[in-house]
Amino acid sequence: MPPGYTSWPVGKAIPKDALGVAAEILAFDALIANPDRRAENPNCLFNGASLAIFDHGLAFVTEGVVGWRPPWQVGALESLRRALGHLFSEQLRGKALDFDRLAGAWMAIADSRLAAYRHALPGEWNEAAETADKALKHVAAVRDNLDAALQEVMRVLK
Repeated sequence: MPPGYTSWPVGKAIPKDALGVAAEILAFDALIANPDRRAENPNCLFNGASLAIFDHGLAFVTEGVVGWRPPWQVGALESLRRALGHLFSEQLRGKALDFDRLAGAWMAIADSRLAAYRHALPGEWNEAAETADKALKHVAAVRDNLDAALQEVMRVLK
């Protein structure tokens, strides 16, 4: 990141101009099953106006997670209701949120693009092929169920 970005401070209020992006970050994390953006581990940088996220190492890990359900199923994202469920969940609760930009970006991920992502992985990662394929399948499934998934995000943030 360019100079000027620092780690998201504990307890920082989301600036009014950043509420939309913060909501998109929360929804994105929910859609990719990334549980690792919390107050004690924000994985989020801020420069006074812009947010930048990093560290998605726990994303797409769903196998063996007790109670995990796809994000488009009602009740799947209840963890966002907990105070420590996501870095931004408490501050976004009850706000009027617009996910049109995120939805447009997600719907633009065609199957050919997913195939290109898979093809772009270096040969050294062949041992992780199954994991990569599962992640790409998850992205496609979210895309194909996006309206219901975003409704579930909005439901838990009411």
